[in-house]
Amino acid sequence: MSPFIEIELQHVFSPAFGLNIHLRTQTQNLGLMGPSGSGKTSLLHAIAGIFRPNKAHIKVGDRTFSDDTHWMAPRLRRVGLVTQDALLFPHLSVIENLCFGTHADQRSTTVAEVTSMLEIEHLLERRIQYLSGGERQRIALGRALLSRPRILLADEPLSAVDLERRQRLVQHLGPFLANEQLPFIWVSHDQDVLDSLCTKTARMVGGSIHLNE
Repeated sequence: MSPFIEIELQHVFSPAFGLNIHLRTQTQNLGLMGPSGSGKTSLLHAIAGIFRPNKAHIKVGDRTFSDDTHWMAPRLRRVGLVTQDALLFPHLSVIENLCFGTHADQRSTTVAEVTSMLEIEHLLERRIQYLSGGERQRIALGRALLSRPRILLADEPLSAVDLERRQRLVQHLGPFLANEQLPFIWVSHDQDVLDSLCTKTARMVGGSIHLNE
């Protein structure tokens, strides 16, 4: 069986650090750990198409995002990227942020289902500037889920959420992602989160990736 994720990346940032990533795995829910500065975010950004390495071969499922002669535009990749900073639109309400860029016929789930799971139903009419960091992260995750991406890339998406709520959300996210058959790469420093969500994990060190057996 061919790998679901197939990635070969090389990039030199400085004489002291670069990416040299070789990743081939059949798993569709990969957890990723590693120290700060090891290249985790750069890997996700390359998959999303917002960072172009010196050399890149990226294939997800049956879609080749990049190779020696081709670089697919980010908007065509249909990647859901969720960052620690949330990156919401401050001039829109919560519900407008959640639905931005999505169409009803793209969704296999409803806004009500996602907002209930993420415990943000009471925030829908609020403006972004009145929200806490944890609330913003949950809204950014909800927006990505509602866009029904080909793959979800989550970079510490719940780091600002309090521990009790984070544990509760992860318990609901696991079955949700499995039911939606939504592939994802989930970056976290919390081993318990990765154990709950992912069937396989990997670790990045010094710009290289190592799958855990």
